[in-house]
Amino acid sequence: MLIFFLSMLETDEDKNKFTLLYEKYRKLLFYVANQILKDDYLSEDAVHQTFLKIIDNLEKISEVDCHKTKSYLHHILLSSATNIYYNL
Repeated sequence: MLIFFLSMLETDEDKNKFTLLYEKYRKLLFYVANQILKDDYLSEDAVHQTFLKIIDNLEKISEVDCHKTKSYLHHILLSSATNIYYNL
């Protein structure tokens, strides 16, 4: 899946940043989504939508490993998971 996301990015700098974000937060985001949705497939969809939104807003993330970034990703995931939950 990571290769799919990387194909949407142009610069090596963006690809490196996104790879670090993906590897660091993917499992945490899935865990949080699964706590909300109680379904592995729907949780994967929420994480996928989250990373698509991250690609669109990658310039807003300055550091990969900081509390602000973690909170930002968590906020995006909650929005994605809530949208899925209410559209069931």
